[in-house]
Amino acid sequence: MGLLWAFMGHLVKVAWLMTLSGEDMLLLLRESDTTGQFSDQVLLWTPWIAVPFVIFFRMVLGFLLFHAGLRIAGAAPEQLRSHARAYALANITLLFAVIPVFGPMLATFAWFNVVLGYARRSYGMSTWRAALALSPCILFVIYLTLLPV
Repeated sequence: MGLLWAFMGHLVKVAWLMTLSGEDMLLLLRESDTTGQFSDQVLLWTPWIAVPFVIFFRMVLGFLLFHAGLRIAGAAPEQLRSHARAYALANITLLFAVIPVFGPMLATFAWFNVVLGYARRSYGMSTWRAALALSPCILFVIYLTLLPV
């Protein structure tokens, strides 16, 4: 389910970016095409094709950072499965991306609150300790949110 929610959220994000700033996106894509061998139609499909790779990268690396942060903070090694479940279910917040312009940032903020709440509730951590433990994962997700895809 986490993969599905993340996929849907990123697809909606790309749709809004293309709808609201398609020309700017095309200019950015033209600049990244240093050889000039791709047509505008191919360049406009690039963000759509990149979504599955971004999702895979977010799920795998994000989860590993999530689990590593919780392990460093004192979680037991056998908690891997519950950490995976919590990380995946937190991705339902990506549905906030349906809101134009502010949706991706709202989704990231909601995701942050969900994973922080999970760490606090499951391990009795203070807010600051949980934020510190999850900071690599949180910074990674914020970085992916700021990407144009």
